[in-house]
Amino acid sequence: GFSTFLNPAGLARATQWRLDAGGAMLRHDEERYSPLYDSFDSFVVEKSIASNQHTWLETGFALGGRLDLGDVPLGLGLSLADRMPFGYEFTEEVRDPDVFSTPRDNILEERSYEVDGTVRALSLGLASEYDRVSVGASVHYNFGDRSESWLVRDNLTTDGDRSFDASSEWS
Repeated sequence: GFSTFLNPAGLARATQWRLDAGGAMLRHDEERYSPLYDSFDSFVVEKSIASNQHTWLETGFALGGRLDLGDVPLGLGLSLADRMPFGYEFTEEVRDPDVFSTPRDNILEERSYEVDGTVRALSLGLASEYDRVSVGASVHYNFGDRSESWLVRDNLTTDGDRSFDASSEWS
């Protein structure tokens, strides 16, 4: 089944019809660190300023089998699978490093960046075998989209609500 997408010549060895389903889980971990200093300007430790842990799921299915057309063995397959997943997220809080500030550890700015979308491939493949040599071909139709969004929230401006948002989105 998935040979349609990966190696269509593998369809030539099909003996019966089968339906395959698959999935993959992607896990993204990102840590960003910044030095932390005490009131005497001495280095204390590396402090985590951003911790991003996100999980995405990919799926796919395939149907493959053998067509009996007389003396010529013919394998046929159809699949739909994720080709290029674009999942990515980043969030960050920028905090006040001044140890004498009140309130302490005040959030000065919040930032986020997100990429979403998937390009999927719909594939059709044919294969045959001659003298133990498998030959196959497939055609793919790729479809899908990609979008990005970016947001910066500044919590330190001097207007009435003490914040503003700057955002941008595109596909």
